Amino acid sequence: MKTLGQRIRSLRKSKKMTLVDIAGEQMTKGMLSLIENDKAKPSIENLQYIANQLHVEVSVLTDPFPLTELRKIIDDLHQIVQNKKWLDVSQAIQVKNLVEPIIPELPANYEAAQIYLYYLKVFPPLEAFEQGIEEAKKAVVFFKELVLYKELATTYTLQAIFYFNQLQFEQAYETIQVAYKLVQSPYYTIDPITRIDVSYHMASFCYATNRLDEADQVLQHLLKTCHEEKIFHFYAHIIRMAAYAAMILQQPEKVEMYRERLEKYTAFDTHPNTQYYLHVFYLFYYNTYDSKPLKVLEHARIMKEFDEAFETLPYIEVETGKALYKLGRFQEACEAFHFFETERNWNGVHPFNTARFQEGLAYYACTLFELGQMEAAKKWIQRAYEEQKIMLPLAEKQWICDTYNWLMEQMIKNNE
Repeated sequence: MKTLGQRIRSLRKSKKMTLVDIAGEQMTKGMLSLIENDKAKPSIENLQYIANQLHVEVSVLTDPFPLTELRKIIDDLHQIVQNKKWLDVSQAIQVKNLVEPIIPELPANYEAAQIYLYYLKVFPPLEAFEQGIEEAKKAVVFFKELVLYKELATTYTLQAIFYFNQLQFEQAYETIQVAYKLVQSPYYTIDPITRIDVSYHMASFCYATNRLDEADQVLQHLLKTCHEEKIFHFYAHIIRMAAYAAMILQQPEKVEMYRERLEKYTAFDTHPNTQYYLHVFYLFYYNTYDSKPLKVLEHARIMKEFDEAFETLPYIEVETGKALYKLGRFQEACEAFHFFETERNWNGVHPFNTARFQEGLAYYACTLFELGQMEAAKKWIQRAYEEQKIMLPLAEKQWICDTYNWLMEQMIKNNE
């Protein structure tokens, strides 16, 4: 941020004027030099005189963030982010270093609002969710004062995501509900893409909090909006979520309906994201409803050939391990499941994803049992059993309990 003296000097030089030109008859060259070097403060009269000499309003000199400077910051942010919806860690650090020092002093205008939105997006990749929640609360006040409803809806959505990643699911639901009501209101003009993004998260958080009927209503309205607005860039994600939810909730008719929709959509949308997430769907599909473990391995192999930016390797490994176990290839399954042993965070945040991983723990225990590693098998099945206690009442929950009882019985028999 430039000081008053730096702003005067910068503006003077941009106009190709000398100290003598600005000083004129009212000031000395020496006094002006002291002001430009921040060694003296101009009186109100002198400040007005300097502004007149530069042919600008006084506010251009006194405002620490004139529009030209704010727009320059936005241009710099564009260069860093490169139009990505979600930032990687290095981008987040660059944005934070550029924006964080000036956040408290941003003026109340549209350009500053865009900078504020960039700042809020640094917290997910840095996993600084608690700080993100507090900054989002401040941003809500900022956007309300400016009457910027699109930015307000986006901020509520980000705040909900921050709560969600802190496993505060009810707070996430309550926050996204505010955003959802905002974008659905006929009193505000909010662009379709923002409405679709908010609705997607609304459906996701409804599922996460076991509000299944509400989730289905939001999802149907969301699909209708996509068709009416002819916006399909996120369509594959939405269909996949609907199909995945139907699989988790044991609704085979809906699974097949959404599977057909996803197939038809993927047939003409060749974008890598769309193609990739079709394989994500089939990874779960062939391990859940249409048990074909060899198909699981085929889709897992294709997924591993995609760009690493998708960051779904834990999901691939857990489904691969399940498929290999079903094929009786226990040593290979053990190798796939070995990522459970690592220190990194492999668990999902969404309860549906968590269910898949907890089920994977039970499969890992069964694999170790088949390989004769009884103590390790006992350790992992006990962990799966304990962690399922806080799961939603999904099919995986009952399967883990049944597997726990079966394994413990087998271990008792082996010790007799």
